[in-house]
Parts: sequence; structure tokens; C-alpha cells
Amino acid sequence: MRLGPPTIQHLYVTLLQDGLAPATVRRSAGILHVALEAAVERGLILHNPQDNTTPPRVPKYQPTVLPPEQIIHYLDDACQNATPSLYALYVTAATCGLRIGELLGLPEGAVDLSGHLLRVNRALIDAGATPVYKQPKTDSGARTVLLPDTAVDAIRAALVWKKQQRLKLGAAYRDAGVLFCGPKGRPLNPSNIRNRDHLPRLVRLDLPRTRLHDLRHFHATFLVARGVDPRTVADRLGHASPSFTLATYAHASTRAQAQAAAIANELLTKNGTSGR
Repeated sequence: MRLGPPTIQHLYVTLLQDGLAPATVRRSAGILHVALEAAVERGLILHNPQDNTTPPRVPKYQPTVLPPEQIIHYLDDACQNATPSLYALYVTAATCGLRIGELLGLPEGAVDLSGHLLRVNRALIDAGATPVYKQPKTDSGARTVLLPDTAVDAIRAALVWKKQQRLKLGAAYRDAGVLFCGPKGRPLNPSNIRNRDHLPRLVRLDLPRTRLHDLRHFHATFLVARGVDPRTVADRLGHASPSFTLATYAHASTRAQAQAAAIANELLTKNGTSGR
């Protein structure tokens, strides 16, 4: 079989029909493209046939922003059923808007509980045997976030639990030095958090399916809905541009939409406009 553009395009269609997500197919296309480019460089083929194909578009993700009462329900359950460290991670995500990688990469020394401060300067990208971290892409990504009391209390309890685990396990405790860790001191794996704790909790509590990253959307959305200025919201999220923050994260909440509709209705009715 000749590996030409029609064959590769047919491969995309077949993978989609087999149930793979468009994002997965695009990643597979990327791997194939690298292999074919290497073949071109070695003189095995004259040109890359994939250049004349179109991988599937990945639909833009529409986050599910839970209302505050559902977030509280979620956190109450996590407080009872998750480790103190994982519960503190959820609370910090919802109240500070950090990315999951940023939360998992926080060193223990990044927090100043007496000053209610959290310094963000790296993110975890691989929680394997030798954890791999990366620095923020931009100056705005390295930032200091003011912690609310709820996050301070949760983090303080997590640090107490961490000390208890160290005493309990002795030499078996392998402290990676991260603020939020597993029972043996190692960095938390985001896939394990999602599949073993986050998603089962949503099912158990009959809550809409959301990503862990949607806690970041929740934070930004409700800060804006409560009138916090976009510059401050952008600073907490680590964005250089407030306009980007508003366009990407500040999704209108149902409650805010209802308030806007009520105000609009009041403006009309007070001026004698009929419902024609």
C-alpha cells in the first residue's frame, strides 16, 4: 500500500470511527509527522505526504462551572473522604485559581501561612520516579497569591498530616518536598487524582462531570461575577492580559445571568415599557 495523502486521511477517519477522540487522533498525527520528516531528512522519501492532509479539528472545550453550593458540597465530601493533602489541593484550586500542574509542583517552602501568601514559580509535568518540573512560561506566571482563610486552614492541616505520615512510615516515607503530596510523600499524579478521587466523587454526589481544571474556571468566573476587577483576577491566574482572562475563564454564571436579566427587566418596567 502506498503511503500517500489519501491513505493518511483515511487513517484519521478510521481512528475517529473507532471511537478515538479528535485530540487523540491529532496527537497520533503529530507522531506520524515527526517520523515522516525523519524519513525525508534521511533521503528515504522525497517529501512528507502528511503535508497534504488535514487532521481533525479539536472542538473547543466548554468548561462546566459548578455553582458555589455544589463546590461546597464537593469540598465537604473531600474533607471527609480524601487525604488532608488532597483536600487542601482542591480548596486551594477553588480559592486561588492555580493550574493543576502549578499546585502539584508547589514546594513546601512556597507557602507563608502567617502572611497568607503562596508563591507560584514552577509546575509539575511528570510525577514519575524522578519528578520533572518546569518554570513559568512568562513573568506573569511567576506570582504571589494571597490565600483566603479557608485555604490557610486546609494547608495547615495538610502539613500536620504530612508530619504524621513521616513519623508513621519512617524510612518508607520518601519526601519529595512538595506542598501537596501522596501518603508516602511523593508528588501526586494528576491522572490518579482524576480517576480515583475526583470523578468518583462527582458520580457519588450526582454532580455534573467536570475537569479538575474547571476549578480554575470557577475561581475566575465568580470573582468577576462578584465585581473583582479583571486586572486582579488576571494577576491571581498568572495572565499578562486581563482581556485574555475575561475571554477565556470568566464564564457567565447562571446566577449572574439571572441578575442581569432582572436588572434589564427592571429598567424597562420602571420606564413603562409594556411586554409587547
